[in-house]
Amino acid sequence: MLRDDLGSVEAFFSDATHGLGVKLDAYLEKAIGEAGSMTARQTTLTRQAGSIDTQVADMEKQVQQNRERLIASFVAMEQAQANINQQLQYLLQRFGTTS
Repeated sequence: MLRDDLGSVEAFFSDATHGLGVKLDAYLEKAIGEAGSMTARQTTLTRQAGSIDTQVADMEKQVQQNRERLIASFVAMEQAQANINQQLQYLLQRFGTTS
């Protein structure tokens, strides 16, 4: 085609209304321009990632609060058990064992 119809090949690349450059420019503008689909998608994904980060931080805070509450409950249970054991030892010393 280069040898037989060079004018058509030239027009394919340089035509101001239907040439490859014009079509490629239009496609790229639609895909990655300011209002392009890829730009909008990237904005959406960035917003979603920020939202997920916030949710993760909130969940980590909640897990930490639950952990602290459970540790405090466990310590209180251990102290109560120690008190009960002391009282049992006192009662056994005071009243002896019943066999």
